[in-house]
Amino acid sequence: MTPVARYYVRLLQDARMVELRAFRGHQIESGLFDDIQGLLDSLRNRARSGWTVYTSLNRATYRDAPNAFGCPALKDGDISTAVRLPFDFDPDRPAGQPSTDGELALAIAARDRFVRLMKAHGWPMPSTGCASRTMKHGGKG
Repeated sequence: MTPVARYYVRLLQDARMVELRAFRGHQIESGLFDDIQGLLDSLRNRARSGWTVYTSLNRATYRDAPNAFGCPALKDGDISTAVRLPFDFDPDRPAGQPSTDGELALAIAARDRFVRLMKAHGWPMPSTGCASRTMKHGGKG
């Protein structure tokens, strides 16, 4: 299993249901999934078709998950429990302007210091990543 697939397995275990939102141009679609294979297949299919896809991070109030797109999008009030805590270590700069190599290095160093500090206080090892040149993440998960 790939690291990406392992992340989604863990997310689904923690959240019990995951919303996928897919964007292409002005088109937005939402789907609810409680089946890992349906979730992974839908992620792959949308990504291959040129969609930008992201997931919910937290546990929603239970509802039937059809394991397909065509559902109303979750709203803040639908979230019952936080299971992921995202942190962004980018410096402030104008929207759409990517970080410089120096800013990227500083953001990654800040993320790594944060992870070490949290581990020293008994937190589990988080998933960490660098989502793009404009987002550096270190979050519980």
